[in-house]
Amino acid sequence: MFKIKIFFARFALLCLISPAFANHANTITNNSNAPWVISFNPSHGNARFILRTDQYCEESHIKNGPCTVLPGDVVKISYSTTGGISDGHIRLTDQYNNMVSYFYYGNWSRELYITVPDVYKETLSEEEAHITIHQPNFPKSPHENTITNLSPNPWIISFEGDHGDAYFKLRSDQYCEESHIKNGPCLLLPGDVMNIGYSTTNQKSNGEIVLTDIYNSSWSYGYYGDFSEELYVKVPSSHKDILQESSADITITGERFPI
Repeated sequence: MFKIKIFFARFALLCLISPAFANHANTITNNSNAPWVISFNPSHGNARFILRTDQYCEESHIKNGPCTVLPGDVVKISYSTTGGISDGHIRLTDQYNNMVSYFYYGNWSRELYITVPDVYKETLSEEEAHITIHQPNFPKSPHENTITNLSPNPWIISFEGDHGDAYFKLRSDQYCEESHIKNGPCLLLPGDVMNIGYSTTNQKSNGEIVLTDIYNSSWSYGYYGDFSEELYVKVPSSHKDILQESSADITITGERFPI
């Protein structure tokens, strides 16, 4: 009898110090005709991709991702808890590199739930903790943000995001290093126009946009926005001759920053 008590005492202690794994296999189903990239940014616990033999994700990405869910495929997700809690943000990225982050939560006795805002209900849904992706990409923002360089000199553009990231959507005749597509820096030539997309974190996108002129002088401006609005930049009155904003479109008109 004494040995049995010791066994259960050790078992209870092991449960306290070991990460607990949920007893429900959550799924992500891709019913669209395009691949999606899924990753988790946990605050408590971790998420793990349970892959079939015909599914692939890099070994180092099995925990929390990113992993790709192919069109028509179903991926199972398990998760561990810390102190009986599992929460954080799940990030979905579409084929155009648009990314949106959703809050998720769960515990030992419940499935993993995510909060889907109304603006995304046609893109993905959740039912009994199972996530289904319906569309090949996120809906386009009602406004395509642009940066236009009307000056005779090139300018370098970069973003430093506090929430979300900015993406340079390049035409085939525009170039920026692959590693700089997200947040830059990218070069904007005289007379050119660049389209900018951006992701949100907790439905927010803000930070600073940094412009650098040909003399390597830089200035940063605060920007803000969310998925239902354009991306606005706060331009001080002293820089109105250099930089202008109209309906969230940025236009560079000055040759350089004032000395």
